[in-house]
Amino acid sequence: MLNSLVDLLNCRVLKNSMLPDKINYMRKYMASLLSKVIIIFLAISIQSSAFAAATEDHKSKIETELGTNAIQGISNFKNTAAVSKKKFPHSGQLMFNGGNATGGACGFNQPELYMNSDYVDYYAAAGSDIFKGGNNCGMVIEIANPSRSNPDNTSCTTNSDATVKVMVIDQCHECDNHLLNLAPKPFADLVGPDLSGTCGIINADWRFVHAGLSSNISIQNKEGTNPYWYGFRIFGHNLPVKSVEIKSHGSPEWIKTTKSNGPSFYVLEQGGYPLTPPLSVRFTNVNGRKVKAMNVITNFDSGAMFDTDIQFRGRLVGDPLE
Repeated sequence: MLNSLVDLLNCRVLKNSMLPDKINYMRKYMASLLSKVIIIFLAISIQSSAFAAATEDHKSKIETELGTNAIQGISNFKNTAAVSKKKFPHSGQLMFNGGNATGGACGFNQPELYMNSDYVDYYAAAGSDIFKGGNNCGMVIEIANPSRSNPDNTSCTTNSDATVKVMVIDQCHECDNHLLNLAPKPFADLVGPDLSGTCGIINADWRFVHAGLSSNISIQNKEGTNPYWYGFRIFGHNLPVKSVEIKSHGSPEWIKTTKSNGPSFYVLEQGGYPLTPPLSVRFTNVNGRKVKAMNVITNFDSGAMFDTDIQFRGRLVGDPLE
C-alpha cells in the first residue's frame, strides 16, 4: 500500500514535468514528505497494536495466577492502602484499682518527683512477671484492644479503639502473673465513664514503650546510707534499666549494684567500701546502651535527691520480659 501511494505521487509529478522547475521541485518535495509521514504513521500503528496485545496477554497471565480480582485490586491500590496496626505482643487481664499513687513496692512515695503530668493519674500495679522483682518500676506500658472478659456481662462495654499508657509503680500480689491493676482514670478510658465497677476485669493487649519523659534520670539516697552501706532509688528513666554501677571518687573500678534487698532500691553489696563522695553512676538499659553521670552523688544524706543530667534516648528495642 505504501509503495502504491509513492508511485502515484511520482506519476503525477512526471505528468507535470513541463511545469516550471520551481513547481516541479515543490511537488517532489511534498511527495517525499508525505511518504515519510505515512511511514511514521504505520510504524506507530504497528507498535501500538503490539503493546496492546502484550498488555492484554500480561493481564491474562496475572488473572490466571492471582485470580480474576487481581487486576481490579491493582487498579484500586491507591484507594485501599491499609493502615499498619501497632503490634502488642502481650495479652492479659486488667482490673480496676481504687488508686494509690503514693505507696507501693517501687517506693515511689512522692509522685511529683517521679511522674510527669502524663502519668500522675495514669499508673498501675503489675503482676509478678511484669513487675520482674522491681526491675520494671517506673516503666510505661501501652494498653490497647480492650474487651470484656465475661461475655455474659452485657452491662460492660469497652472502647475498642482506645489506648492508654500507664506507669508501673507497684506490684500486685493478688494478681495473676500477667495481670495489671489500673488506676481509676486509665481504666475508665478503656471501658467508658461509670463502668469501671460494672466491668471489674477486662481483657486487653499491651506492650512496653519509651516513657517519653523530658526530665533527667534522678537518684534518691535511701534512709540509712553511709560510707559503709549505700542504697538508692532511681526514677525518671525512659527505658528499662538492665544494670546500675557505682564508682567511688578516686577509684577506677565500677561496681555493680543489685535489688537483692527489695524491689524499691538498689544496693552496693560487695566491694568498694568505704565509699568516698562524690560518687559516679553508670546505667545500662535493656538495649545495651550505657550512660554515666560523673561525680553526681555528693553526700550520704537520707532522702537526698540528685539530678544526673543524663537520660536514655532512642526507642525501645526488644521486649523487657524476654
